[in-house]
Amino acid sequence: MAPKKAKRGEWSWVDGVKRVEDITEEHRRRAAGLDVHSECGKKCNSVGCVQRLAEEALVTKATYLEQLELPTLRDGPAGLLNLGATCYANAFLQVWYYNPALRDAVYRADTQFGTPLFHLGAIFASLDLSDRPVIDPTPLLDVLELNKSDQQDAAEFAKLFQSLIASAFERQPDPAIKTVMTDLFQGQLESTTQCLTCSTVRRKQDPFLELDVHLINNATVEECLEAQSRPERLDGDNKYACQVCRSPQPALRSLAPNVLPPILNLSLMRFIYATSGRVKSKAVIKFRKHLVIQGQAYDLRAVLTHLGTSAHHGHFVCDVYDQSSDTWLHCNDQIVHSADRKKRRRVDSPEVDVTSSKDAYMLVYYRSAYPPPCQPSRPLLDLVEADNLFLQDELREYARMKKVLSDEFVHLDGAKRHVMESLSGRDRLVPRSQLIKWFSGTKLDDLFFTWDFDSITCMHKAIDPNETSQAKLISQDAYDKLSIYTPLPDLALCSICIDAEYHRLVTLSNHTSCVQELAQLEPGPFLVSKRWLDLWRKGQAQGGPTDDIFCEHHARWDEVKVVRLSPEAIALLQSVHGDFEVFDEDTPKCPICAAQHDIARQADDMRFALAKEERHWKKMLSRSPAPFGVDHYLLPQQFVDKWLAWIREAGERPVLDMELCPHGLLDWDPMVQRCSYIEEPGWKQINERYGPVTPIVIRFGPNPLPGKRTQVVNVLPGVCDDCRVAKARNFDTTTIHIVRAEPSAKVISEKRASRSRASEFSIEVTKATTVKDIKLEICSLYSLSPISQKLLYGSLELDSADTVESLGIMADDRLTLHVIQEIHDIDDIELPREGFGGTALLGSRSCPSCTFINTPLALQCDMCGGQMP
Repeated sequence: MAPKKAKRGEWSWVDGVKRVEDITEEHRRRAAGLDVHSECGKKCNSVGCVQRLAEEALVTKATYLEQLELPTLRDGPAGLLNLGATCYANAFLQVWYYNPALRDAVYRADTQFGTPLFHLGAIFASLDLSDRPVIDPTPLLDVLELNKSDQQDAAEFAKLFQSLIASAFERQPDPAIKTVMTDLFQGQLESTTQCLTCSTVRRKQDPFLELDVHLINNATVEECLEAQSRPERLDGDNKYACQVCRSPQPALRSLAPNVLPPILNLSLMRFIYATSGRVKSKAVIKFRKHLVIQGQAYDLRAVLTHLGTSAHHGHFVCDVYDQSSDTWLHCNDQIVHSADRKKRRRVDSPEVDVTSSKDAYMLVYYRSAYPPPCQPSRPLLDLVEADNLFLQDELREYARMKKVLSDEFVHLDGAKRHVMESLSGRDRLVPRSQLIKWFSGTKLDDLFFTWDFDSITCMHKAIDPNETSQAKLISQDAYDKLSIYTPLPDLALCSICIDAEYHRLVTLSNHTSCVQELAQLEPGPFLVSKRWLDLWRKGQAQGGPTDDIFCEHHARWDEVKVVRLSPEAIALLQSVHGDFEVFDEDTPKCPICAAQHDIARQADDMRFALAKEERHWKKMLSRSPAPFGVDHYLLPQQFVDKWLAWIREAGERPVLDMELCPHGLLDWDPMVQRCSYIEEPGWKQINERYGPVTPIVIRFGPNPLPGKRTQVVNVLPGVCDDCRVAKARNFDTTTIHIVRAEPSAKVISEKRASRSRASEFSIEVTKATTVKDIKLEICSLYSLSPISQKLLYGSLELDSADTVESLGIMADDRLTLHVIQEIHDIDDIELPREGFGGTALLGSRSCPSCTFINTPLALQCDMCGGQMP
């Protein structure tokens, strides 16, 4: 009887074949599953069906031509290419481009190639006149030295870039555009403080390019501006230092714009600081198409939006009003299309429409319309016209290459179809993956490759009958045609693998019959191992049925689970496995093993009783802080670890070795390293049970020395300095401890302050670790700049170039950290918070001739006119 399930293929023929010599080729094909499924003509994954492969693998002409990048002509407003994470720049560039007054000033500027103003003009001119649908802003971002993969804050970019462009305009010879940035965008905020005692009023004016709006959920822009302009009472600890009263007095303070610019940029405070750090506000803001503020009417002209839930990443898009076409456009990097603003509008009344948004980031309002901008300057026009000519060349080259590829496709497709027409057949097996690879080739050269047959061959270098699912049956004619492109091996089904499986199945069939026959027999008096019998039923047994019952004294072992079998069952097993010794219930048990078992059980009971008894000693172990002026008894840490495992019944009973150096002293410093100690009653019990050994007595004091963890006023025996130093300097990697001195100032934020107040922390070092490496690790852990760190080893101040080895720092040593300077408030930070450090938007450069400090992108020194490097 054949088993119900064998390996892949159909093996029902096994019962009819008595000898391996009688296995025919038909049997071998059935064993490999080659004749299990006939040609079906439908989509199928069987070995013989190639219909699905033919339909899916052939490449169409359209797909073949996709390898050509099609240059496209502009059909509508152009977008800007996102170079990784540059959506923040793209959104603002579109907002500025659709500002006619700013675009006019940029076109009128006299600029040089390589300056930010020139490349801004090039982007504007390309958005204006280029035939390309997508403009690449790479030249501008490169000159600004921006990392294209860094997520950045759009508002921070706008502030820095506008400042840079404003300084460039100030150097223009045309007086009409020298102050264009302040003329268009600058307003004035007035801070008013009135002393409630003497009624003196002090006013202070500050310019702004963007008016910050603090968000109130479900409030309009007008309501938010009104709320933040309300007077604030200064009282209590926050009283106003009145110069007239010459003392702190209660006062009223308000902040409101008193001069509004022609173009009003409302920066919505979407990103705020909480105890968890910088987060995005979910407050909904309502804004109107028409805004009246301080009696002046404005029209909405742009909305910048941040999509996403996090303040640290997301996506910036914008909606802008195109004055030339009187339409709103939605700009999302490369994609620019007409914006259906009705989908985002909620009409509160027939007269006033209100847009609600939880993602709006900046609103741009114009007080009046502006005339169309002038044409770009000649250099900018030349740049765009040259690129348009280059685009025409690209289109002509595309047409030429399309014809070349079309002709090539005819030959490629013809070769594939020549094989395909005779592919169906049952003569040869080839790897399915290689056949698909051949038909999926996109070039003529792709047809000429060496086929890999490893996926369907066995260790005998023939076709593996168990891997035919990875193969396809094809005709001899198709096999010969494929051999024209690459030599294919002449392989047949492996007779060795099939013969071996035949023998296995015959043996398994006989074994299955024995198992079934044994199951029908009644129990009896004879004993066999239950474990062995379970494995035998699975065909995994080794040894004899009663081998487990024998002990080392060749007698019956009583600790083995047994099964009782009848004489007939024993005879059946002996017919299969040969003679073996038989035991019955009357066979005496081994007295030696029984006695040993009783002794071991008694020892375990005693062991558990001792461990249970010692658990209460743990209460006297290493109390913290240790009482001063009282004798304690040191315990080796290795002994403590093993002892704690012992009392948890998870380890062997330890041996107490005090681990002293060859001179009978300690080879480590208890004032530096953590140590385990126990009180006198506990020591007496441990010494009585694990000793006797000479104790190490230690007494702690209240005043640790600098660089020490504790003060030890007495330790007997003492510390061997020679052995301690030798041991402490013998390491590859060790832990050192950084102890922070009391800070002299507050830190940046509440979250950072809590981390920075850690009084002690540890880091891993090697002998080659430098002090600079240690400072950088502290910076990564606690955001403390290396320039704000002063590290001391004892009283020695460490230089950044020093190494652990050169300083003689030892294992478990302690360094003291002093913070030189930290920042009191987040508003005191001069650098942007989102990482524009290291770019051309920040920093300055010194003139090599006169040392005058110039802006980072100056081509000539503003002082001496010399060329900047």
